[in-house]
Amino acid sequence: MADTSLNLYVDVMCAHSYLAYPGLRAALSDRRAAGHRVTLHIHPLLIAPDAPTNASEPLPDVHRRLFGPSSRSNEQAMTQRATAAGIPLHYERAQFTSTIPALSAILQAQDRDPVLGEELLAGLFRAYFADGAVISDLGWLTSFCGDYGVAGLDFSTEQLDRVREASQNARSNGINSAPTLQLPSGDLIVGGREQQEYSALIGHGGSTSIAKTQG
Repeated sequence: MADTSLNLYVDVMCAHSYLAYPGLRAALSDRRAAGHRVTLHIHPLLIAPDAPTNASEPLPDVHRRLFGPSSRSNEQAMTQRATAAGIPLHYERAQFTSTIPALSAILQAQDRDPVLGEELLAGLFRAYFADGAVISDLGWLTSFCGDYGVAGLDFSTEQLDRVREASQNARSNGINSAPTLQLPSGDLIVGGREQQEYSALIGHGGSTSIAKTQG
């Protein structure tokens, strides 16, 4: 049976990605349980490449400064969606900070085992949006990843630049929105989907008539 290879372009601070990810993982789990080999490759797509490292600011404050008072209604709408899906989302706890170290940890984890990268992304999503962790803090991040069995991480300039370069490469190839899922056919699913649609798309392998749509 041939392997199915998928590419997911994502950032840990992307709420749309956070809400879509459980459905994607459930679709992957169902596909694997049916005996199919599916590999998910996670690729960084930085939303705020210049966000501070080892410093933080409440995410709602950043939203108000950048987008004005209307950002509050957007947060409320996303929170309602999350609540309906049973996903914890607490903007009041979330801390705006660099996601580059966290994404570097995910890349290094999936170098060892792609499924380990998937699990670490899920954990970091929750740490960011539910627990209010400052995910750029290297001491916290090292301990957190250790709980997932990912030790000996390298946060050298070379490894952090790997994240920046991957994000730049994605954008140079026209991938500008998170989440974006690339199917084996090369077709792109831009924006989140429900589990059933992810299952259908992954099983189908991609179709230009259904895949290149906006979320």
